[in-house]
Amino acid sequence: MLTVMTTPKVDKVLKKYEKKYDNNISLFMSSKKGLDPQAAFDLIALTLLTGPMVESILYVTMKTLRNYKNRKTHLNAAISEKILSIFALYGKGISIFGSVEEFNKWMSAPSYGLGGQRPNYLLDIMTGINLIIEELTRIEYGDLA
Repeated sequence: MLTVMTTPKVDKVLKKYEKKYDNNISLFMSSKKGLDPQAAFDLIALTLLTGPMVESILYVTMKTLRNYKNRKTHLNAAISEKILSIFALYGKGISIFGSVEEFNKWMSAPSYGLGGQRPNYLLDIMTGINLIIEELTRIEYGDLA
């Protein structure tokens, strides 16, 4: 059973990784080092994405993620970068929408500023994540024309 994370849990997850994505150098260094596989499971808890969606975003199966976790193997740089970038995206989105619940609703609905695409479907490549961040900035500043 999936439940929506309460604000303290959301804050705890984002705070756990914040120093790893708070600037481009930290993001680069943390990604190159590789994240603990728990980060993928924290991502699932935060975003409420389904297993198949996470597999398509990270290009790795849930079975492989569980194996990494059991073997205490770090995630590769590409997966680590994507997870940290999504955490940064969620930090921004939650600050704009006021809660993870509201942001998750926005992420799963078609967005006019993203060509009618659901933001969740743009998470599989870094350009998509950057497009979502740009759209959030437009929303933040009321530039919706």
